[in-house]
Amino acid sequence: MSKISNTLSMLFYLNNQSGYVKIKDIADYLEIGEREVRRYRDELEMADFSIDNQTGRDGGYKLQQKVKFALGLNQTETLLLNLSVRTNNDVFKTLNSTLTLVSKMKQDLVIGDNYIDDETLYKLVRIRTSIDNLTKIQIKYYSFRYGEGTYLVEAYMIKILREKYYLFAMHKGVLKSYTVDNIHSIEISDEKYEINQLVYEKEKNESAYGIYRGKTKYSVKIEVFGNLNKFIDSFFNDKAIIVEEKSKSVIYTFDTYNLHECMYAILSLGSHVKIIAPQELISMYKEEISKIQSYLR
Repeated sequence: MSKISNTLSMLFYLNNQSGYVKIKDIADYLEIGEREVRRYRDELEMADFSIDNQTGRDGGYKLQQKVKFALGLNQTETLLLNLSVRTNNDVFKTLNSTLTLVSKMKQDLVIGDNYIDDETLYKLVRIRTSIDNLTKIQIKYYSFRYGEGTYLVEAYMIKILREKYYLFAMHKGVLKSYTVDNIHSIEISDEKYEINQLVYEKEKNESAYGIYRGKTKYSVKIEVFGNLNKFIDSFFNDKAIIVEEKSKSVIYTFDTYNLHECMYAILSLGSHVKIIAPQELISMYKEEISKIQSYLR
């Protein structure tokens, strides 16, 4: 096996163990020498995978923080190595760059609890590579409003909302969001770019609910009744703050830039929610309910 394969195998092996694993056991598992195991441990540490080293009879190596990989070793390894051939990009051809990419994919929640199909992961890897290299990408993208178009964008970050992945990228001086599922192709160009740190930090630290950004930030207040309160965090991505707890309901507040996006999330709560503010959202909600009722007649 190659150095890349062995190191990824060691990462997955440690990730599946509950306690400390003797260096000899790791060496036997990988069919390599103990000196090489120590080298691979150093490589994993450099890629931000912290590994405890405990000496003594019950000592060995232990991964400090477990990683929930949605993909198996063979899928991850095969995808990364195949991409190096398809894209002819050196980022996948060295151990350090491969491990760094896996680490950053984990931080982006790309490797996590959610199942990711091969096509989506392929796109996410290319986006992450573009961000690392600060190289613009050309995407073919379909939107319900404008249809299909081709855009040369500067990738800033990947976000996840309601189990969907979004690319945040600068296009013609404006930071826009693109649903990864609606990106039909990604081509990495040779054109470099610089990230606008003010825009990047603002979006990275944005506390408002939702993906789509309007010019006005609204403060939303809702009252939720019954057992659905257990799931409010998942409905609003941990953005909802409790302002009052009653005997049969809880009142929450959160900010949003897009009332339509917020309204659709509230609609999914059905009759268990009451909108308190703002008035614009109440009016939109009533109008939407009216339309739904007309379809049922």
